[in-house]
Amino acid sequence: MALRGLLERRNYLREFPPPPEGWSLEGHAPCAWLTKDLSDNGVIGDSREASSELGKAIKDELLAHWIKLFSSLLRSNWPPVLI
Repeated sequence: MALRGLLERRNYLREFPPPPEGWSLEGHAPCAWLTKDLSDNGVIGDSREASSELGKAIKDELLAHWIKLFSSLLRSNWPPVLI
């Protein structure tokens, strides 16, 4: 009897719904790196081709992606509440 609740919870976790679109249960980014992995001085890339227009375009794309992710999460019933 004492284990009944644990077994029920275990069965519930087995049926845990997948995360909303764009989200993952993998944990850390599967392709994570540190700047020291790429450069001794912390600089990554060549900024000679940079411009304010490119910076704005990158920012706009990043914000659009975040809005899509968080909107997907807010529309979902995830994460489910464990009883």
